[in-house]
Amino acid sequence: EEDDNHNCIFQNSILNYYENVVTREDNDFSTYASYIKACIDEPQDLTDPSDVDLVIKIIGTVFAWFSIEDIFLKDHGMEAISIELCGTSLWCAKRLISALGRHIQIFDGKANQLAKVSKDIIQLLIDFALQKSFRILECMPDDKKLVNLILI
Repeated sequence: EEDDNHNCIFQNSILNYYENVVTREDNDFSTYASYIKACIDEPQDLTDPSDVDLVIKIIGTVFAWFSIEDIFLKDHGMEAISIELCGTSLWCAKRLISALGRHIQIFDGKANQLAKVSKDIIQLLIDFALQKSFRILECMPDDKKLVNLILI
């Protein structure tokens, strides 16, 4: 979803779910960063831990997909991936990072669990998205559509 200034933001239903359901469950929020890191570093071993909430699992799954695509691109070149799916994964990653960053900006310093969790994971996501973007620029510099997705 976008706000009036075209910033990516989380839908209110996700925020309500997070504050009303997730914070009442017995989740160990300190494990979220290591879960996201594992999704990126070992995407083929993606697990479904009970102490990680659904929102973080979705983010982890998107970045595991992003990581698998990066591995194929690195190991086998552009012939091993779908350019359309690569564009979609870039778009998804960009919007997730943007929504997390905007949420941190809005709720920084306030008692908001999603903002606290987002602070723990956003740097991992940004670092990996940059790595993937540079790999695309290196392996597919002539694909204007992907290059534009990276640069815009």
